[in-house]
Amino acid sequence: MVPLLGDFARLRYVQNAGTAFGLFQGGRILLMAISIFSAAVVVYLAVSGRYRFRGSHVAFGLVLGGALGNLVDRFWLREVVDFIDVGIGPHRWPTFNVADIGITLGVIYLAVAFLVGERRAQGEAPDAERGDA
Repeated sequence: MVPLLGDFARLRYVQNAGTAFGLFQGGRILLMAISIFSAAVVVYLAVSGRYRFRGSHVAFGLVLGGALGNLVDRFWLREVVDFIDVGIGPHRWPTFNVADIGITLGVIYLAVAFLVGERRAQGEAPDAERGDA
């Protein structure tokens, strides 16, 4: 282990043959298929033009980049290499990698954008029906 920010953040080499948090160990082919399918869905959503809002291309890019990064690891190394270990003392978050950060941030941004967009659409509907738009 290599400390980065004392004991809070450190580098730690972990081979992960499963999904996030080490769940569902094994099943490499199934996990690769899910990654390919997910990447295809993200590309479709990004180029369809249906989901355009500020930062949508960045969010889709983060998710796609993370999915492809983990897919490359699975293809060549047969598992994903995780190396970022954060926590306080014995209370540690499961070790993760940069691809996981991209997927997580992209999904969070998309979820917030969709929720805000849905609320705006619901809030604007009554005005549009009255002709106040």
